[in-house]
Amino acid sequence: MAKTLDSFYPAHTNALTGLVERPRGYGDFAFLPRNGAVTYYNALYSMALARAAQLAEHLGNDNDATRWRHRATEM
Repeated sequence: MAKTLDSFYPAHTNALTGLVERPRGYGDFAFLPRNGAVTYYNALYSMALARAAQLAEHLGNDNDATRWRHRATEM
């Protein structure tokens, strides 16, 4: 989970907008031709960050919790 939140998503985040963008030619669950900052990708990522922060805090991983909460609020 940490690798996905800290590596995959940031690699697909636009540095200017802070939004996750779907790479051209990258299929999603419906194989619809969506490109750029897709709303539901960003909504789900924000929710995943918030929930992961709760889990990390529960497990005593305060650094992860802080980092993920911060990223979720900046989206």
